[in-house]
Amino acid sequence: MDNHDPVDSLGEYSRYWRNKTEERKKNLLKREQLLKELAKKCSVLLKQKFNVKKVYLIGSLAREHRIHENSDIDLVVVGLSDKEYFSALRELYRLIPAGINIDLITGEDASKSMKNIIEKIGVLI
Repeated sequence: MDNHDPVDSLGEYSRYWRNKTEERKKNLLKREQLLKELAKKCSVLLKQKFNVKKVYLIGSLAREHRIHENSDIDLVVVGLSDKEYFSALRELYRLIPAGINIDLITGEDASKSMKNIIEKIGVLI
C-alpha cells in the first residue's frame, strides 16, 4: 500500500516550479545584461569604423525586462551607407558570440511604421 501523502507531493511540486521560475528569471536577467552590453559595443564599432551618426536599440531590449530566451539585438542605424551595410553586419557578427542574432536596420530605409516604433520605444545608444 502506498503511504505517499499527496500534499507532500504537491508541496514538492510547487517548490520545484517556484525554483524553476526563479532560475528562469535570473537567466533572462543575465541575458538582458549581456545583450545590452553587446549592443553598446556594436554601437561603438558602428560609429568608429563606419561613421554612423546614431544607433537606436529597439525591440524587446528597448523595453525593460521584456526579453525571452531567443531575444536578439535589434539596431537601427542612421548614416550607414548602402555599400557598407554588409561589411558592417559582418563586423558585428564577428564581435558577438555565436547564437546571438542581430537585426540591423538603416534608419533611412525604415518604413513609416518602423520610424514610429523608433520614436516610441527606440533607445539611443
